[in-house]
Amino acid sequence: MLRPATDDDWQVFTGLPAPRDWFGLVYATDALIHGLGGAYVGTDGRWWATFRRAPGVGLRKTAHVAAVAIMRGAAERGLALHALADDRIDGACSWLRRLGFEETDEQIEGYPVWVRK
Repeated sequence: MLRPATDDDWQVFTGLPAPRDWFGLVYATDALIHGLGGAYVGTDGRWWATFRRAPGVGLRKTAHVAAVAIMRGAAERGLALHALADDRIDGACSWLRRLGFEETDEQIEGYPVWVRK
């Protein structure tokens, strides 16, 4: 089931404390969080998008529906979102492009920064 994410979801899924300012969605059952997507304020003061699925989880259509909802939430709040494409995921750059992100010249740790205004 796709539902609004909580701070506990973030901590359970990532192993990190939830950011102070963020919003997101999870796909979860009673036993497992299959994926989490959201937008959060990074240490640099910019809003960043994140999308992760648990290892071995497909659910590409659900992930896309959740990502579109996150993009809509950011747009309603007037937020520009930034993202890094995970090169371990085939098609990550194409997916960001389909979501309306544009690649920039900026890099962080060798990864290009993408932005959606």
